Amino acid sequence: MKRRDFLSKSGAGAIALGAVGCSKSDKANPLSFSSKSSTVSGNIVDSEGNAIQGVKVIVSGNGLNTYTFTDKLGEYSLKIRKNGEYTLRPSKPDYKFNPVSQKITMNASQSFVVNIMAIIVNTSGGIESAELGTTGITVSKFGFGSHVNGNNKGPKREYMIREAYERGMNVFDVYDGEGNTLQYEPIAKYLAPVINDVVISISVLPYGGRSFEEQFLRDLKVFGKDYIDMVRIHSYSPDLNEPGTPDKWEWWEDLFRFKEEGKIRALGVPIHFPFEIEYLLEGDYPIDYVMFPYNFYHNIGWPPDESPGDFIPLAVRLREKGLGVVTIKPFAGDYFINTLNDSASDINPDISFTQAALRYILNSGLEPDTTFTGINLFDEFLENIQAYYEPEMFDDEQALLDEVKVVAEKKAHVVLPDHYKFLNEWVPKPAENKELKFA
Repeated sequence: MKRRDFLSKSGAGAIALGAVGCSKSDKANPLSFSSKSSTVSGNIVDSEGNAIQGVKVIVSGNGLNTYTFTDKLGEYSLKIRKNGEYTLRPSKPDYKFNPVSQKITMNASQSFVVNIMAIIVNTSGGIESAELGTTGITVSKFGFGSHVNGNNKGPKREYMIREAYERGMNVFDVYDGEGNTLQYEPIAKYLAPVINDVVISISVLPYGGRSFEEQFLRDLKVFGKDYIDMVRIHSYSPDLNEPGTPDKWEWWEDLFRFKEEGKIRALGVPIHFPFEIEYLLEGDYPIDYVMFPYNFYHNIGWPPDESPGDFIPLAVRLREKGLGVVTIKPFAGDYFINTLNDSASDINPDISFTQAALRYILNSGLEPDTTFTGINLFDEFLENIQAYYEPEMFDDEQALLDEVKVVAEKKAHVVLPDHYKFLNEWVPKPAENKELKFA
């Protein structure tokens, strides 16, 4: 995916001209120090002195593996509580660094300053892309799930959206569940400079007394486009409604018409229960893609080489009909992630649970066209995107997920709220379960 100019970016196009100094702290570079810890700190800039934010600085060795990220001034600081030999290594997609790594010896009397120069080396982005089903729409394999609230709007959110685009993410999924464009309007504003270069995915939900048609046309206006790339509503087939919901058939008629008029490029449905997809697979509806939960625990989607018994892999069934495959809830669900993340930290604090969970999907063989995950904090974004730049999964990551899965099995009925209990339908079941027609 080609990087495009978006907004001004510190260090864009910079070339490093020389080596970077590494020195012990002195009066010109005062460092905090206590008898219980030493400190390694410094800054990371390009050859023109522009600060590079979001560089992951990793310190490992002597039984330690810790990291932090540079701030908007390009500065970082890490406390080291044990004397010994360590290696400091910077990491950020699209950059290489001088020095690549630095050996340091920490003791009770000294701290270190390691300043680093960044060089942009990859202008094509580091995330693979794929066609969404047979729609002709190219989507990045990692999609930005935007759930804006009062705590993550404004400049920080705008910077995160910009960084996501510049690092190779081209699909932005916006779910306006609050029903008042709380999410649509800020995201449309942040993406305005490149709105025709990104893929917008939305869920249409009428509110304020509007008809479905009035609501959709208003959404078009909010994004300033003549069409929306990906549109869905929460009903798994045109002739079968969810219990307790109004009749949505007329909504589907509107959607089909909008698609014929070129106002929608692709129609999709989110699936909450495995049996729901049968209605789509057995019918002949002009649906283009399906969204369903898939992760290391809720993985009834089964990759082709692991399907139990006579099950036909879900992704294979969908692709046979030319449908796009979009996986959601890669961390086992919004309400589950904190519990599982805490458990993972207790089991092995040196491994990133979220990176392991994403690498599971990347290496599972399911090969979704894209995966949507909600991203709220900048550190979360950096942590997540790194998995797509470095997709290889290691044995210790799989071992961690295996242990976390045991925790999930014990706590699912307690942690998941009622409206998320549908995820339990995606937990693998024995092949002899005849009610489950496909995996």
